[in-house]
Order: sequence, then C-alpha cells, then structure tokens
Amino acid sequence: MSKGTAPLTTKPASGTSYQLDPDQTLRAAVALAKAIEKSQKEIEDKKVNLLAEESESVEEVPLWLVLTAKKHLNDNSKLKPVKIPVPNSLWTSATTRICLITADPPETNRKVYKDLVKHRLFPEDLKPRISKVVAVSKLKTKYKSFESKRQLVAEYDIFLADDRIINLLPQILGKTFYRQTAKRPVPVSLIGKSKDHGKNRKEAQELGAKRNKDGPSQLIGQPFDVGPDIQKALDSTTVHLGPSVTVQIKVAWAGWPAEMVAENVTAVVEGMVAKHVSKGWRGVKSLHIKSPESVALPIWLASELWDDDEAVLNQEAPYADDNFNKPKKERGEGDSPNHKKRKSMDITEEDPTHLKKKIKKEAKAAEAATLRTKESTLRKADLADQKKEARKMAKKKVAKKDIPGFCNPKPDKKVEVPVVSEVATKKSV
Repeated sequence: MSKGTAPLTTKPASGTSYQLDPDQTLRAAVALAKAIEKSQKEIEDKKVNLLAEESESVEEVPLWLVLTAKKHLNDNSKLKPVKIPVPNSLWTSATTRICLITADPPETNRKVYKDLVKHRLFPEDLKPRISKVVAVSKLKTKYKSFESKRQLVAEYDIFLADDRIINLLPQILGKTFYRQTAKRPVPVSLIGKSKDHGKNRKEAQELGAKRNKDGPSQLIGQPFDVGPDIQKALDSTTVHLGPSVTVQIKVAWAGWPAEMVAENVTAVVEGMVAKHVSKGWRGVKSLHIKSPESVALPIWLASELWDDDEAVLNQEAPYADDNFNKPKKERGEGDSPNHKKRKSMDITEEDPTHLKKKIKKEAKAAEAATLRTKESTLRKADLADQKKEARKMAKKKVAKKDIPGFCNPKPDKKVEVPVVSEVATKKSV
C-alpha cells in the first residue's frame, strides 16, 4: 500500500478480525446516503423529459447488502425464500399495500380468508394495509396475460402467499414476478398453530383424516395466530439462496438514518453467517452495501481468499508428475475405439519412437506414390494401343473406297427400252 492511502475497510480494534466493525458500517451508510442525495439532486436539476418515467424519491430507493462467500451458498435454487428478522422493519408505513395470495378456500365458505382478515381479533394495524386477498385458482384465471401480471406487480408493494402453495407460484406468475427478487411472494402460515401433525397419535389421525377428506385448504388458523405470523414476515427481510457465491439482500431504504441502516446490516450479516454460510465467518469473502444505481461500498473484506489450505494447488510440484502427459495405460484409460489419440506436445525429433514412426510414414507415402506412377503408365500405354488400332481401322475403310464398283457398281452397257406410242396402242386395241 502506498503512502497517504487509507485501507478500504477497517477491522475491530479488539477481539477477532472475523466480525463486522460497526464504525465501518456506519461510515459506509453515511457515504452511500450522500451519494444518493447527490444523484437525486442532479436528476432534478436536469431538463424535464415529459416522456420519461417518474424518478423514485429517496425514501423509495432500496439499499442492498451484497454478501460474497468463498463457496456456493446452496447447491440448488430454492423457490421458498429464507426470512431473517431485522430490528427496523422495511414495511412499517401505513400506506403500504399488501396482496395476500391464499390456497383455494372450501366450497362451503368461499370468503373464509377475507373474513379471517376482517375478524375483530385480527391485528388492527394490519387490516387496512392488506388491500387484496386472492385465491390461487382465481389468480391463475384472472391474471393470465402478461399485461395483467404487470399491472398486478405494479399495484402492490409486497406480496404474501400461503406457504402451502408457494412452490406453485413461479409457474403461475412467471418472469414478471420472478425475474427480480424485489416483488417475489413471501411465505406466511395461514393455518396458525394447527400444523399437519398433532401432539399425540389420536390428534394426528384426526387431522390426517380431515386433510384427506376436505383437502389442505380446510386447515385454517385462528386470527390471533395468523396475524402475528404475517407481522413477523413483514418484520423480516427475505433471502433467495441459489447455486452462487453472491447474494443480494434488501436491508433498508435510502431515506433512513445511517444508524438504522447499520443496525439492519449487522442483523442480516449475523443471521446469514450463523445459518447459511459454510464455516461461518471464515467462509465469507466480502461484504458491500449499495443502491440500485451506485457503486458497492465495502464494509468487510477477508484477508484470505480461501478457507481450506488443501484446496490450494502446490505450485512447486514438477510438471512431469502431472497425470496429463502420462501414457494411456498408466492413466488407467481403456482402449476404447472412440477414444481420440492425443498428440503429446513435448515430443522432439530426437525421440527414437518418434523417428521410427516418421520413417514408417515416409516409406508408406513413397510406396503409394510408386503405385500411382505405375498405374498412370499402364493407363497411358492402353490409351496409345487404342489410338493405334483406331488408325488402322481408318486406313482399311479408305482402301475399300478405292475398289471399282465396291461402293457404287456401274453397268458396262446401257440397256435401251423401246418407247411405244399412244397411237400404236390405240390401233392394236
């Protein structure tokens, strides 16, 4: 590091280095807030374009935590996101519009989920924010076109879905919802504490018989159980894990104070490192925070790029020990007819085996050339004989034409035919 330059990140003054420095997170949050305010001011100062879309206010700009691990966070993509509680909820505004997607209600009561939200025991602060309750079958038929799905995703701020049908939604909603992670449905439990299993065998058998007879949608929880579960989902942020080393998590809004941003970042980092990162802090490579349009500001960088010394190749090993250039029999490969022979790159002309192959190849080429020359000579001789015979035949035809009377025989004397007149013929008659 050159003189006069400061490090990108700082480690805690006391304790282990594998932890987040609160001061570093706070400084990054302050710098990011200033950058966003500056960019918003530049947009407002520019000439207004009547055809352009309205720009988001500072309060509507999300802040993201970018976590990069040393190994894949998960082997497969999960349709069901992971929820991490945060101290400062992202959905506390009274104007937040929530869409609740439920399982198909029973035929005896088609408005059972709407009545559940309107129940007097349901939390009063949640009732006005849940603007729409729609069943999955109605969602499939009513919002079938691409344009209707775009209108739906733009109309609401957050989508909650019954965790029993969360895996069916990607096929129904399509890329309009699942192309980005901002509006993907968040799973909630609408059966409350009445799970699919009971406390004892008798209760489990009763629940199983009820589920098999009426279907899973008959299991509907109580409003005092469902309401807190929905509030818990709103007080958490979601993480969509996949076969990747990098994940982005929404942690705050740009209009928040830097202290609130730092608190949420710390809570999300602790939750991710404790449960979803292999080997904990030693499996983390870097942590950044950013907005959709800004650069990523680092808040923690690992001093080692790997977590296992055995995964590092030994660079001092000689090239000859590499299994790549060994013969096929020593490598254990079979004599398959479809196996393509690989030419070794380190063969030189001084190699006796290479010289023998070269001499043998040249001898075969010379033999083939000699054979081609003989065949050409024979063809030329045959062609000359054919021409000679053709000339002889032509000469014989000319000689026959010179013999008198051979082609056009001519009589020696002319035979005169007497002419009989018409008068003589009439007299004779």
